[in-house]
Amino acid sequence: MSISRSDQVLISSAQVRAARGLLNWTQSELADRCNLTKATIANIENEKHHLTSKTADKIYQAFTEANIEFLGNDGLRSKVEVIKVFEGKNGVHMLLDEVYESVKENGGCVKVSGIDENLLQETLDKDYIAMHINRMQRVKNLTFQVLISNRDFNPYARKYVEYRAVPSEYFFPLPIYIYDRKVAAIIFNPIRVILIENFHLFLAHSNQFEMVWEMISGECK
Repeated sequence: MSISRSDQVLISSAQVRAARGLLNWTQSELADRCNLTKATIANIENEKHHLTSKTADKIYQAFTEANIEFLGNDGLRSKVEVIKVFEGKNGVHMLLDEVYESVKENGGCVKVSGIDENLLQETLDKDYIAMHINRMQRVKNLTFQVLISNRDFNPYARKYVEYRAVPSEYFFPLPIYIYDRKVAAIIFNPIRVILIENFHLFLAHSNQFEMVWEMISGECK
């Protein structure tokens, strides 16, 4: 079954399944991004749902915003990677602003490793830290996982973060954020943020993080 949009772009049910798989989205996540029900997405993918142009537009828009390009013959591909560099303390603010923007509407999962919270607090303004913590605590359906050193536990954002401690001999203080198909690193001296939007890089870092997370037993107390 094909989904016909008003501009004559066709999307098949197979492409919907494939695009969702490429982005590692659940049916519920896609439904939330399209303001549809999970049952509707399931019926579309199983070719049991007659689509209106409005529903088709919502699905197409959600995938194109996630940098998915639809091709002929049920094909699709992820668009060209994006690389950004943010300079200075404001660059760290820009990264945290972007992390917040990526989860504020529908929630999501953010994974952070290599973070020295004392160093981060020294880098950022206290007022900005308080504002950021406050807005993140209001996000619903948020999973925020952080790997820190077992010698450097200072959970200033405890209310919305789950921490696990890495043995200090394996820890290096270079914060890496994994979120929304992106990987970003904060480098100090001088301060700059390098952000790369590439699905395969995101997936590799995400899987490695998950492996370490599962190997470390228990949340920090």
